[in-house]
Amino acid sequence: MSSRSVTWDFVSVKTNSTHRCESTLEFDFAYLAEFDPLVNTFEAQPVSIPYVNAKGRKVKYTPDFKITYTKNGALQKGAKFSLIEIKYTEELEICKDEFAPKFKAAKNYCQAKGGDFEIFNEQSIRTTKLASCKFLHRYIDESETPKLNFNFINLANSLKEFTPKDWVNNIEGSELIKGQALSNLWHLIAKGFLEIDLDKTINMKTEIRLK
Repeated sequence: MSSRSVTWDFVSVKTNSTHRCESTLEFDFAYLAEFDPLVNTFEAQPVSIPYVNAKGRKVKYTPDFKITYTKNGALQKGAKFSLIEIKYTEELEICKDEFAPKFKAAKNYCQAKGGDFEIFNEQSIRTTKLASCKFLHRYIDESETPKLNFNFINLANSLKEFTPKDWVNNIEGSELIKGQALSNLWHLIAKGFLEIDLDKTINMKTEIRLK
């Protein structure tokens, strides 16, 4: 089985549910939705839309994801939600005639309900932002974060704008304690208490600021 056909389960903290993804590309897209501050919630295989195919038969088309935006997200996107189709560039080109009536039906559905229809490919998904989201996802579960007797929020408030290196330098203790404090920093970023530019590679010089 290729990475295009194997199924993956994405466990989301944002939606408190598991989403079945039908390719690694869909799985990667879920990371972007998980960390997008404009996204309130998302779901896989959300709705089946009836349409007439090229042979004149009545069939149904199911987009890969539905994204529902936050209030701010809706204002920025100009839509309450988006239906998302995820395909590799090669497949979009080879099967464009087959996909055309499906995508037209999806666009009409979205326009009627105040939404938008978007198509994502590997070029728009597999970016530096994806690498950042995958890194932070390791630290999003609080139960996996080392417990230290330290008020990290107060430290962040005192530093305001800083780097991971600054953070570690302000922690007293052994190298182990400093490493655990760094894990707590990644957790605070993953949970949205602190902000970074996800479009840049995460390292010890990453610029961090209070949300």
